[in-house]
Amino acid sequence: MEKSFVFNSVNGDRRYKAEDFREYFASFIGNGVFPNPSTNLQVIANSNMTITIKQGKAWLNGAIYINTDDYILNIDVADGVLNRIDRVVLRMDTAERKIYSYVKKGQFASSPVAPTLQRDADAYELALADVAVNKGAISITQANITDLRLDKNLCGIVHGTVDQIDVTTLFNQYSTRFKIKSEEFEKEFEDWLKTLKDVLGEDTAGNLLNLITKNTESINNIKSDLADITTDTKRLTNAKDITGAINELFTNANNGKKLISDVVGNPLLATDTFQQQNDKIQSLKNALVSNLNVKGQVSSNAESLKSLIDKVLNINTGRKSASGKQDQKNLINGIILEVSDLDFKPSIIFLYVSSHLSYNIAYSNSSVGFKYCYSSGISSNYTYAEFPLFIKSDGFRYENFDTNFWDIRWLAIE
Repeated sequence: MEKSFVFNSVNGDRRYKAEDFREYFASFIGNGVFPNPSTNLQVIANSNMTITIKQGKAWLNGAIYINTDDYILNIDVADGVLNRIDRVVLRMDTAERKIYSYVKKGQFASSPVAPTLQRDADAYELALADVAVNKGAISITQANITDLRLDKNLCGIVHGTVDQIDVTTLFNQYSTRFKIKSEEFEKEFEDWLKTLKDVLGEDTAGNLLNLITKNTESINNIKSDLADITTDTKRLTNAKDITGAINELFTNANNGKKLISDVVGNPLLATDTFQQQNDKIQSLKNALVSNLNVKGQVSSNAESLKSLIDKVLNINTGRKSASGKQDQKNLINGIILEVSDLDFKPSIIFLYVSSHLSYNIAYSNSSVGFKYCYSSGISSNYTYAEFPLFIKSDGFRYENFDTNFWDIRWLAIE
């Protein structure tokens, strides 16, 4: 469709709407704030939870915005945990038929981003500044405000009708910010350098550059080695990276030390290093070797622990013995004494049988097949074949021919 603009009306045949004029002006005047003065619509902090938009003018799609005096806007309270970025915008609202300024509140986040601008058939927005609302903040400083007026994608400077642009305020603003940050960075660097000198000393500091140069090749080799280690750890651990693999290996090592200390016991501890556990086990082994040699079992530190333990069974501890007493009424049929469940096989048995008439003393040596008995109440002793004493693998059996006695006392020797 062909259109033209603007001509005199004859009998009302040339009537024009506001959007026709906006379209006309927008064709040669770009969007943004007017450049002169440089404070035009600048956003200023008030050292509280408010900001001020300075006097000035702006152009939005062929429509003009004019702020005749400093205009104060409120900033919502900060969160106690998360940060937020609010955006100060000029909004041309088609439905409301006006342009006005307001604070477009951002979302709380640990790493927040500013809200996006609306630019469609219903509204068109320009961004004047972003305001960082840090967690727990009770006031806004100028350092929290980022000036967006020169960003052509968010705001921009009106062009097409001006010859010069006054950027004095913007330059001063960025110059001040640069100076503040430069001083902060310079102080941080000086503090770091002083700390480094205190640690290194003058001689070491003088050789620092040479050391860095010398170690460059080593660092590259380490990177290559780490790549190989990463490949190897996939076969040895369940971890997916070097840090995880190292942590897993340390965990396994600690578990291993605890298992060893639980088995061996005192003096080993789960908190010992492997070297400490090794030294303590070696000391225990040396003590075992020394004790075996004292007991006649020739031993050396070069032998295995199992071999040394086996030698313990060869130590001569002397003959075992057992003794007891049995009343006549507790014997089998009143005459049979049977002793079992000894932990050795007797080789020598002594018996003492007492009565009101006499006493008997019996002696048997199984290794030589000899039996002897003496009785004070008879004129002769028992013969070998007649003596009723029989040795078993875990005890013995004795049958007394006479029921007229009080008790039997016995001693068995291995």
